[in-house]
Amino acid sequence: SGWPRIDNRKKNGREGFAGGTQLVLYKADLSALRRRLASIPSEQYDAAYQTEHNAYIGNRESVLERFKPGTKSFHLIFSGRDGHGVFEFPWYAKFADLLEPLLEDLLGEQTSHIMRAQFALMPAHTEIKMHADSGGYSSEGHRIHFVVQSNPDVHFQVCQHEDDCIRLNTEEGLVFELNNRLKVCL
Repeated sequence: SGWPRIDNRKKNGREGFAGGTQLVLYKADLSALRRRLASIPSEQYDAAYQTEHNAYIGNRESVLERFKPGTKSFHLIFSGRDGHGVFEFPWYAKFADLLEPLLEDLLGEQTSHIMRAQFALMPAHTEIKMHADSGGYSSEGHRIHFVVQSNPDVHFQVCQHEDDCIRLNTEEGLVFELNNRLKVCL
């Protein structure tokens, strides 16, 4: 697509900040996506609802509660820990008309290489505790964030060590790559 990426060979804890923290790509108009997501009641993000109406990945509850308590999400695309075995979930179709143009702008013809896609709902006062992603999907892939909605009180940080952190820009409409092999928290 021509957009730059963080070098995966340097995207690890040993390189620290020198491997890159946040690569701001561009700003996008995500207002239509924001409206569509706003029409989904928060209960529809719950595991029971997703199990019945979309798909739900079990055995992740303890990890989510440990690192992202209070956060809800639903998946559109998901891979195994190694980045292989990629599945498109039924709800992808609900968002395809809005997502595919955004993804094609970002990835060009490489949209078939997407390993994971999800929407997260973070109610006020929730937090993402410090953690680093692991597994093949995180070392071989590129973690791109589309900031659909935010506010100035959101503090997303990436850290080399617990007390050595950089605050990231998370304004609405921002599209950026995050070095998820470093520790992140919100």
